[in-house]
Amino acid sequence: MASATAATAHNVFVYGSLLADEVVLFGITDPELHILDEFEDVEYQRTAVEVSLLESCNKLQTHAYVWSDANDPNLYGDWDFEGEWTETPVA
Repeated sequence: MASATAATAHNVFVYGSLLADEVVLFGITDPELHILDEFEDVEYQRTAVEVSLLESCNKLQTHAYVWSDANDPNLYGDWDFEGEWTETPVA
């Protein structure tokens, strides 16, 4: 007797990727999500978030990887793809 299991498809919001400034990856499988978890390592925590899509203004439930150390002084500021940090004053 064969058992069928429904595959879970996930959406993942990626900010600041090499592809574009903001990207939503649709239909990520459980094994692919595990690969992303391993890639992001312990420095990031996968978090459920809601994003607004620019094309349609629809809201979407998705995962995002958030920097784990909220007290990291390097977290605040602007980062460019050359790898340079510039400090932005916190009000």
